[in-house]
Amino acid sequence: MLHIILTILKILGITILAILGLIIFLLLVVLFVPIRYDIKASKYEKVYANITVHWILHIITARFLMDEGKDFYIKVFGIKIYPKKQKVKSENAVKDENTVETKASDSKEDTIGHEEDMKMPRKVLEASDTCNEALSEESKTVTLLTENPDNDRTDDSKTDDDTRKTKKSIIDLIREKVAGIRAKILNVRNKIIDIINRIKSLFTDIGAKVSHFADMLKDESNRKSIKYLWECVKDLVKALMPKKHKIYVLYGKDDPAKLADIIGYVAVLKAYTNINLEFVPDFTQDVLEADARLKGKITLFFVCLLAYRIYKNKDVRRFLNNFTK
Repeated sequence: MLHIILTILKILGITILAILGLIIFLLLVVLFVPIRYDIKASKYEKVYANITVHWILHIITARFLMDEGKDFYIKVFGIKIYPKKQKVKSENAVKDENTVETKASDSKEDTIGHEEDMKMPRKVLEASDTCNEALSEESKTVTLLTENPDNDRTDDSKTDDDTRKTKKSIIDLIREKVAGIRAKILNVRNKIIDIINRIKSLFTDIGAKVSHFADMLKDESNRKSIKYLWECVKDLVKALMPKKHKIYVLYGKDDPAKLADIIGYVAVLKAYTNINLEFVPDFTQDVLEADARLKGKITLFFVCLLAYRIYKNKDVRRFLNNFTK
């Protein structure tokens, strides 16, 4: 019995140790396997750029490609998670829908034509009835004109009333348009005043923040915090700098004096940064061609360590809290 209990405890201990070992292994992989980036860029007749970021043996991959167009995607285990694929109908389904629509339209046209053929005699009868009614109405109007000679005077008074009404309607339209233009002008004026007030408030806020920051710089601990943060930023940039790189630039200009100044600047840059830059000047024409390849990496352990250093510094924490207020 005791032997069985010991074997069960032994199996449980082995499984717990295996799970702990797996967790520690995954944690070490996440912390110490670097995030790598590869940048390819060129500028000849067209601008080309291909930026790839991958992590843990390309399990997570992000790529930005700019050639004739722009493309960006993120893949996990080779499956695109961003942007998500849109559901596209198959060609057969589209063809079936088109055939159904064409059949329905043909059947509707046939029924409409049949109905029109059935309605033709009715239309002829209706036309004859309307002609007879028009003739009867014309005869009535002739008799009324012969019986009532005073209709001309009434027509003149009606025309005068109509002209007065049209004049009033034109005046009302002009008033409405003038009122609309006035309302638009007032709206534009209010918008301009609102924009000016927003700009003023923005500048006042910026001035208050600048004065607050200037007051903070008077404190010695705040100056030390800024210096410490600057050192951390430099360490992060240094870690992100490419470990392998090669840059080629062909630059030409008609003005030899300006081109000579640029050559001097490039020489100073190469001396202070140890950059692998091949600069080819061209004094005969205005031209710019470039080709670059950059490779680098950074680990999450370094980023977490840097964040922990910043968090543990009490002066930096106090400075950040005061700055965000």
